[in-house]
Amino acid sequence: MHELKRENDKKDLDAKDLNYQLTNTRQKLEEASNNLESNAQMITWLNKQLNEKPGVGGSFIPKQFSKPPTSFKPTFASIEQLTTTSFKPTFTSIEQMTG
Repeated sequence: MHELKRENDKKDLDAKDLNYQLTNTRQKLEEASNNLESNAQMITWLNKQLNEKPGVGGSFIPKQFSKPPTSFKPTFASIEQLTTTSFKPTFTSIEQMTG
């Protein structure tokens, strides 16, 4: 009999804990939903601002920059120069970077 009472009390505690978690999760879900709605409104407003003002965002791109340049053709040497570096890290330089 004593064992059943203890088991029943444990089940009650578990149920209360689960109800608390459920309430907490619902509250977080509501906050996230409100935050999502607010973010959507902000994005809509920002897009409207970008589209209404010439020269801001993507609405004004000079013709010379609207297509990628075709005159530059990278050579193996120019690519190699971009990818090689003379810096060789040491333990001292890594420690300085990480503080």
